[in-house]
Amino acid sequence: MSVLTEFDTKSRPARAGIIMVVLTVFSALNTLYGWFQSTDVKGWWPLILLLWFVVTWVYAVAYALLVSHHRLIQPAFLIQYHCALGAVLFLNTYLYYAIDVNWGAVNSGLAQLTTIQKIVTSHKTLYVIHLLFLGVAVIWSLVERRISGSAHS
Repeated sequence: MSVLTEFDTKSRPARAGIIMVVLTVFSALNTLYGWFQSTDVKGWWPLILLLWFVVTWVYAVAYALLVSHHRLIQPAFLIQYHCALGAVLFLNTYLYYAIDVNWGAVNSGLAQLTTIQKIVTSHKTLYVIHLLFLGVAVIWSLVERRISGSAHS
């Protein structure tokens, strides 16, 4: 038997642990990509990685607490769902470096950021992405709870 088939789906720490492992890998990839793409990140990478880790930890604990009543969550779902979150976060990092912004023109008022540029360059995007994924998980969990509750009635 694999470790995943023996997974205690009632364990909040185990859920948070799976989430932490998956998102820590993506956090490291984001930081590494930034390190190769930016001269600014080279000196700041330990702090950037620490920020990613703190946000990941808060998200993992919130997810484990908010969705803990749903006992049917399988480890494969946790891994896939959070790989999707990691991929969206990596896409944001990629776009941050891929989209060319003339900051001199923007700061002097000669040009304005497009909507995509505003989203990608915003410092709030990291948190909004996590909140969206957390919100979807909570809504999905509540719907599943209601469905399983009505099936037992």
